[in-house]
Amino acid sequence: YNHVLGLCQQADPNMSDESTVKYLKQGVKPSFREKLLDQNPTTPKEFLRIARRIEDIKDSLAINTTSSFSQDTPSNGYHLSRQYYNNI
Repeated sequence: YNHVLGLCQQADPNMSDESTVKYLKQGVKPSFREKLLDQNPTTPKEFLRIARRIEDIKDSLAINTTSSFSQDTPSNGYHLSRQYYNNI
């Protein structure tokens, strides 16, 4: 996003916030475009704050879904087969 902001500044140092945000929105990753656009940022500063928050949440979710073991791999322990009876 900083690259786009730099290009906007080079192209027109007096570019309006509305135009800058428009260019920023065009470069949004498809994976969170809807979430960002739903927030409807109106200034570049607000856009960056929202985009970073969404990216942080996405990164946090990715970390939480990655674990030190695979569910497809059997555990190192053993499983006792038990028969249960209903005494009612």
